[in-house]
Amino acid sequence: MKRLGFLMVAAALASACSGGDSSSAPPTSPATPAPATVNGSSGTTSADGTKTGTTTSTAIIGAISGRAGTCPSVTFKVEAKSIATDAATTYGEKACADLKDGVRVGVVGTALADGSILAKQVKFAPPPPPPAVLTEGTVSGLSGACPTITFTVAGKSFTTESATRFGDAGCAAVANGAKVAVSSQTTTAGATRVLAVKVIPPPPPPPVLTEGTVSGLSGSCPAITFTVAGKSFTTESATRFGDAGCAAVVNGAKVGVASQTLASGAVRVLTVKVIPPPPPPPDLAGEVSSFTGTCPSIIITIGSRTATTSPTTVFQGKACGDVKVGTKVGIYGTIAAGATTLTATKVVVR
Repeated sequence: MKRLGFLMVAAALASACSGGDSSSAPPTSPATPAPATVNGSSGTTSADGTKTGTTTSTAIIGAISGRAGTCPSVTFKVEAKSIATDAATTYGEKACADLKDGVRVGVVGTALADGSILAKQVKFAPPPPPPAVLTEGTVSGLSGACPTITFTVAGKSFTTESATRFGDAGCAAVANGAKVAVSSQTTTAGATRVLAVKVIPPPPPPPVLTEGTVSGLSGSCPAITFTVAGKSFTTESATRFGDAGCAAVVNGAKVGVASQTLASGAVRVLTVKVIPPPPPPPDLAGEVSSFTGTCPSIIITIGSRTATTSPTTVFQGKACGDVKVGTKVGIYGTIAAGATTLTATKVVVR
């Protein structure tokens, strides 16, 4: 928008400086101008009063490059267009000496036959604002009253103002010891202007894991209170209870509790997970010393004890066909009254 406004001003200047009488000219269809150039035609007269044809008033904006010559007669390029100045060129609030490579200008002038422009007026575009610098650290040496406070962060001194933005926490949250991020900008005068100050909240404390057996249970899910390993815990709706759910937390159950101590000193329960009891030991375990039969009905001997399998026996880990002499197995089953052979319900093959 700034570029468009600048071109509109330049176009108006070009029209004012053209000196032509547009009321007598025949109407023409408007042409679409180039993005950085505005043109207009007017008649010109030579020194002896003879009409020599037409010249074009033009305006262009861009950065100066290839500056040469001595004021008031200098040459340079803008957007690859050759520009020349003379003693009649005006510069607004600046001067010919301010024409330097890299400076952005808008030029209003006359387009010559060779395609160059003789500048009638040069306007200087304002320089872009300096980039903002982000500084993070801990506040110290705080003085003043909001919104105008002075403090030091990472060895740099900052002074805020009414236009400084303070984020959600507000100016009052900027205190000695607080961690902040300061966005600042160095002005053309060399001063530091504070654009924004944001207080960075401290990270939450790490969770603590407590394991043990539940006792002293009270309340109703999801808000229950209980004791584990001598510590009291109270859950809430945000507490996660794992696959077993809140109802599985009962007196005598072994649980793992992940909790967090807040800045206020209160303990917040993040998760409660019921730890299932370990599986019972197998009724017969060891290396197979011999086996007979055909799967799924085989007789397995381990030492002096034997077990029989059937089509209903569950083989876990490996299949029945993987049972060989020397294979380690754990066998679960039952022994009928008066019998010596175990009837296997499950065989874990390792």
